[in-house]
Amino acid sequence: KHSPSAFQDAMRIAGVTDPGLCLFMDDSVKNIRTAHAEGWRAVLVGLVGRDDGQPIVCEEADAAIASIHDLPSVLYTGEASP
Repeated sequence: KHSPSAFQDAMRIAGVTDPGLCLFMDDSVKNIRTAHAEGWRAVLVGLVGRDDGQPIVCEEADAAIASIHDLPSVLYTGEASP
C-alpha cells in the first residue's frame, strides 16, 4: 500500500482523475504519508501504537481518529453546522 503506484492504480481502476476526491484510511503512518503525497485525503485510524501503546503522530494525516467508528466525526458532509 505504501507504493505510489498502488494509489495511482486504484484511481485508474475507479475512473477517478482528481486525487483530492479520494479518501484513504489506515493505521500505518508510512501508508498515510504516501496517500498524502499522492494528493489523497488521509485519515489515521488509531491514536496509539498496537505494540508499544505510545501515541501515534502523523503530520501528513488530515485527521486522526481512535476507531473507524469515529469516521463520521471528521467527514465534511457539505451541510451547514446547526
